Amino acid sequence: MRLGTDRGARRAAPLLAAAAMVLAGAPAVHADETPTAQDVRDAQVAVTAKADDVARIRARIAAATERVDDLAASAAQAAEAYNGAQYALEEAEATARSADAASRTAVGDVEKQRLVVERLTVAGVSARAPYNRMRTLFSDGGPSSLLGHMSAYNAVGDASRAALATYASKRAVAASLKQRADAAVARREKLAATAAEAKKDAEKAVAGAAAARAELQRDRDQLIRELAHAEGISVKVARTRQKALERLAEQAQLAANRPQTGTPTLPPTDSPAPAPAPRPGPAPLPRPDADPPKQAKGVEAAIRFALEQVGEPYVWAGAGPDVWDCSGLTMRAWQAGGKGLPHFSGAQYASSSPIAVPEARRGDLLFWSRGGPDSIYHVALYLGDGWMVEAPRPGKNVQVVSVYSWTAPDLAARVR
Repeated sequence: MRLGTDRGARRAAPLLAAAAMVLAGAPAVHADETPTAQDVRDAQVAVTAKADDVARIRARIAAATERVDDLAASAAQAAEAYNGAQYALEEAEATARSADAASRTAVGDVEKQRLVVERLTVAGVSARAPYNRMRTLFSDGGPSSLLGHMSAYNAVGDASRAALATYASKRAVAASLKQRADAAVARREKLAATAAEAKKDAEKAVAGAAAARAELQRDRDQLIRELAHAEGISVKVARTRQKALERLAEQAQLAANRPQTGTPTLPPTDSPAPAPAPRPGPAPLPRPDADPPKQAKGVEAAIRFALEQVGEPYVWAGAGPDVWDCSGLTMRAWQAGGKGLPHFSGAQYASSSPIAVPEARRGDLLFWSRGGPDSIYHVALYLGDGWMVEAPRPGKNVQVVSVYSWTAPDLAARVR
């Protein structure tokens, strides 16, 4: 039995070797044959092809993921553009209402002044009547009576002239206010059309991002299966390995985004190493200084509110109670902190006190833009120590992340 087993093992050895060669993607050779130079070259080609297949699949996964992230970021920008258009429309509506009220008041003033002029005109006619009767000169009153009538007539005339001047002035004011009201209405209508168009753009961008995300999930599952086949491992192992590689890539991106100034990794320690000569690029965000008690209370209330929303979904134009976009989250957070902010990141920057990004401290707002305050498209709430809480983009939830998890912020402001 023992000898038979040995012979069976010897007979099986070539088959096992052949199977191993096939699984490796190389041609099978007999166990008792020495591989030829061609066999070696074929095996090398097979290994290289397998590695190329794995690299290509991983590149396709990375490219698809990057495309979806880009579309999601574009959708968030479109949503914030809608917030800006809606904010401008609301301001225009308020201006139009105010201008219309002023115009109506002016029209009322003109009508009142018209009645004054009318009464004075009637009085003037009555005062002039004695001049139409020459016999007044010879009436019982005589010249003294005539002088009295002349004095009354002159007084009425002066009042009439003043009333007419006031009437003309009020009419001019009313006409100007009417023009202003008409212009405000026209601007409101134009901004209403802009807001409607921005809403369509946001809806289209968000729908496109959602479709791309669903497509990515389908493609990713297929690519993971292809990856597992190319690597000769199970789909479960391939999926786990891919996730681990993506985490490593995120960490590498985080390190690349963080300014290279010799500062320790986030969060910083109490005794950071001395920084070398500064290099170009944004400076790291320092530890916050102690806030005055009243301000600190508002800051902590804002941060506490924002942190309570972690895990809730991003929804464009969302401002609670359980869905959020970036400026909706910061608006409600600071509302909890006792401060009013508009639901638009650009207006939040404009209504706060701009500061340099390196001066940011706990509770300040961080902004991303395409070239200055007029092109802000994202806002987050700074937590201190290089961390922030944000509602990032469609497909994501409210999260606490490093300030450098994406790209460094362009602007910062302190809520006042």
